[in-house]
Amino acid sequence: HLIYSRIPNQGVIILNSEKIVRALFEKQSSNYSDRPRFATMELQTCSYCSLRSGIAFRTVMRNYGDTWRTHRRIYHQAFWPEAVVIYRPMQLRKAHQLLAGLLHDLAKYQVHLETHSASIVMSAVYDYDTKLNDPLVSMIRGAMDSVIHAETPDKAAIIYSYPALTSIPAWFPGASFKRHALELKCVLKDMIETPFEYALDRISSGLSAPSVVSEGLARFQGDASFELAIKESSATAFEGEFSFDSSCNLD
Repeated sequence: HLIYSRIPNQGVIILNSEKIVRALFEKQSSNYSDRPRFATMELQTCSYCSLRSGIAFRTVMRNYGDTWRTHRRIYHQAFWPEAVVIYRPMQLRKAHQLLAGLLHDLAKYQVHLETHSASIVMSAVYDYDTKLNDPLVSMIRGAMDSVIHAETPDKAAIIYSYPALTSIPAWFPGASFKRHALELKCVLKDMIETPFEYALDRISSGLSAPSVVSEGLARFQGDASFELAIKESSATAFEGEFSFDSSCNLD
């Protein structure tokens, strides 16, 4: 029921028994629940130190530990069944906007549907009112597209097998992965900081509607580490919308 294999420079354990899976990953989850190591993610983390975590800010890429549990706590408090009731008026308003848009220009139905899905997440997380072809949403989606292209399995496998590649300079022939990682630095910073700063401005103006950012900051005022966790988990929430929207593309 337990099989050990070795891919170049990496050991893999295969569990072929539901009983063993439950015993290890449910009953002893604190010991065995974790995320796999991605060499490309670590490379971009090193090159993007201004946020201290690089693209590892994403909850799904976090190692199982205190920070991951803080992220989970934020999601639970913001999206558990009793809490999401406060978002219903916003969702109803966005549904009306979607119907009005489809009635006005049905030929652009895909754009209207993409805007609708993004607007609900951006409003719930940042209290941001999304418009058609919204520049902020386009910037975030562009950043996530860049991250996806930077994390391809083939690049990760090569870098993991030959870790010395991470030490070569970005100008070296064939080191496009290093140059791309450096380019992601500013892109990721804008992706995380810009919508969060917008939410802070809304809160300061006194016009903020309920959102993940406003509710989280109100609950943990003055806690710098928790503010960083809110910033990271909020960006991850929109990434989830982007991934779902991409998988459901109607083309």
